[in-house]
Amino acid sequence: MMKRNTRARLCNLSATPTMKTPTQKLIQLSGTALMIALLYILAFRGSTTVVAATAASENDLGESTFKTTCAMCHGQDGSGNTDVGKSLKIPDLHSAEVQGNSDEQLSQVITNGKNAMPPFKASLTDDQIHALVMYVRQLKKK
Repeated sequence: MMKRNTRARLCNLSATPTMKTPTQKLIQLSGTALMIALLYILAFRGSTTVVAATAASENDLGESTFKTTCAMCHGQDGSGNTDVGKSLKIPDLHSAEVQGNSDEQLSQVITNGKNAMPPFKASLTDDQIHALVMYVRQLKKK
């Protein structure tokens, strides 16, 4: 008889659905949310560093390209306040006139030239041209 009652109890326990209290549900949900947050952090923890490093190297490339290719006419600060810049009436790169152009328009001017400015498509890479556009954008803030 003892075996029968034990067996009956086991059968009843296995047939009874597991009911969780609200606290148990909250703990399970919190654990799941914590795991998702942890996975997200682990997956993307270095991405901001990579973005910052890429932006810094792009800015360095833009600045060095500007100083070696553009500063002769546009000046070290981009103001166009050089003898060549004044004689050719080169616009100040900080100005609303220049900054009002889209990135694509600035890229086209660098690539194909405009007025007295020569084209640089044969002497600059696409990366250098893109970096120059980003550098010119930063001049507005200086």
